[in-house]
Amino acid sequence: IQLVKSQILNPATSFPYWNAGETYFIYDNTDHLPNGINSGGYVLAVGNNRPVPDDEMKKYISDASNMNLSVIRIFLNSGWVDLESSGIGNYNSSIMDRIDKIISYAKSERIFVSVNIFHFWEGLKPYLVKYGIVDPSMTTDELIAGDEWQEFFSNPGIKNDFKNRINFLLNHENPYTGLKWKDEPSIFS
Repeated sequence: IQLVKSQILNPATSFPYWNAGETYFIYDNTDHLPNGINSGGYVLAVGNNRPVPDDEMKKYISDASNMNLSVIRIFLNSGWVDLESSGIGNYNSSIMDRIDKIISYAKSERIFVSVNIFHFWEGLKPYLVKYGIVDPSMTTDELIAGDEWQEFFSNPGIKNDFKNRINFLLNHENPYTGLKWKDEPSIFS
């Protein structure tokens, strides 16, 4: 099944939501197999958290559209970007603004956005450090090799903090689209 973007995302009409079928995704009552690109942090920042200029970000998304890609995957925390860089529960408004722009630009190019809200190994450590479970100097390899990471799933404080993160994201209103993320149909996942 070939994905034809012009038939899927028409900015002039309302956006139906994706559903899961047995072997394909269902969009507007039609089976589709989305294709996309894993952007990592590139569309957000490059080296030393330098924001990618808007014109480069637009070009990246436009190039993806010209390649008939239907989904761009972005991260809220990776080697370059961290939504909670100033501490758990302190959400970086610059990162949110960049992602809001990406969603807006992608929507105008009829591309969906898959938002990876949490990169497990890179995002895990600050939560564990906050509750004194691991030392801030612990490396990712040491964290993976040990058992402390399992506390992420059972520590009540960590669970509450992570629920707060999810609640913040779901209820965040994108100023460029006027929609809360939970209501934004151009967010694929």
